[in-house]
Amino acid sequence: PHEVRRREYDVLTCLDGRIVVHECAMHADMKRMFVHSHDINFDQVFDENCTNEQVYTIAAQDMVTHAAAGGHATIMMYGQTGTGKTYTMSAIQEQAVHDLFQVRGRRRAIEHTLSAFEVAGSKVYD
Repeated sequence: PHEVRRREYDVLTCLDGRIVVHECAMHADMKRMFVHSHDINFDQVFDENCTNEQVYTIAAQDMVTHAAAGGHATIMMYGQTGTGKTYTMSAIQEQAVHDLFQVRGRRRAIEHTLSAFEVAGSKVYD
């Protein structure tokens, strides 16, 4: 990729349960640059090498199982435009529907409702 050829660095480093944001800034003389790193902790962090199946298994499968047993669950994704939220959420929805129908196959009468919404700025898509 051009980032490697240009010797650029990632602005995020994903570690176990945290990300590090690398903020490039200039000293007051506007001649020298420096990098200030911010550590942010999360319950789970997924880097660019994680598959949709891994994300589903770790982040969503227990909620789908809970919902299949009559509970309620919400999955929310948040992030910058173009980072793959819609792609990953579509895969999660597909796997969730598959798992819900597996449960339904073991029961005679069961009803599930699945709703999906995309909020982009001031617009909402369903």
